[in-house]
Amino acid sequence: SGRLFRDEAGRVIRTAGATVDISARKKVEASFSRQANLIDLSFEPIFVWHPENGIVEWNRGAMQLYGYSREEAIGMSSHMLLQTKSSISADELLEILKTRKSWTGELEQRAKDGRHIFVESRHQAIDSDGEMLILETNHDISQRKQAETHNARLAAVALASHDALFGITLDGIVETWNPAAERLFGYTSSEIIGQHIRILAEPEKHDEQRDLMRRAHGNETVGPYDARRLHKDGSYVDVSVALAPVKAPDGKVISLSVA
Repeated sequence: SGRLFRDEAGRVIRTAGATVDISARKKVEASFSRQANLIDLSFEPIFVWHPENGIVEWNRGAMQLYGYSREEAIGMSSHMLLQTKSSISADELLEILKTRKSWTGELEQRAKDGRHIFVESRHQAIDSDGEMLILETNHDISQRKQAETHNARLAAVALASHDALFGITLDGIVETWNPAAERLFGYTSSEIIGQHIRILAEPEKHDEQRDLMRRAHGNETVGPYDARRLHKDGSYVDVSVALAPVKAPDGKVISLSVA
């Protein structure tokens, strides 16, 4: 900053000035700018909100997941905009953030097009010029929640089924065992889970059983075919058996289902 001194005719006769080193401030500003750019470019939905003034920052990941533009989101209450449902109330969340400075949990939210979205959310309290801002980072787990619901539904169906149904690992270890299987073979789930499936086959049929498992492991549905299996009491049971591969979302076979 500086000042000019002039004579009566308006001519500059001297100057005075001062210089202040702002290198540290410029480094901080540059750091903040880089962090802001990284947040904006992140594929993860990240936004910043003020408890009273609403959303103050809204990155591209948030735009993509929720469908709201930055202009639509800024100034809005995130809880109202996204119709957030949580295991705790908004007041309880703020109290936790004031005392512990962070919170992590699952949220159910609503996108602009009406889709229900489930996220793993991390809230972090940040002090900005004496005011508290909340940095919220969300990871979309909607597909996982849908898979959990689907699996729970299938588990309920298996429990109610009159057919013997059970699951085995690729190595042949029993993982699940429904009530109908208990009635057919005599083993309770606690007795057979962790045992190898060969416990149900005659010794001379172990090789055949292993070959059928290998086919199912190779992404082939096997059967149904007629077979004779061993009951817990040593008697024989005539059954119709089918094996099917259980696949992960990427198509990889992770276990086998037996009916």
